[in-house]
Amino acid sequence: MTIQPDHLYADHDVAAFCGVSVHSVRRWRANRTGPQFVRIGQRKIRYRGTDIMRWVNGLPAGNAISEDGV
Repeated sequence: MTIQPDHLYADHDVAAFCGVSVHSVRRWRANRTGPQFVRIGQRKIRYRGTDIMRWVNGLPAGNAISEDGV
């Protein structure tokens, strides 16, 4: 999967890109350890492609993405 900077992505897209479960992505959001998100209306949560890539690029080199988001 390729992340486009100008697109918005749902939890399942972020999970697929990172190779983790949707539950992990939601836990990252609750713990504020994952990529920055935007809320659209009352219920929709989306992630900007630029925020996903900024988060991934900010992870320590040589470490795998864990289910804990660090």
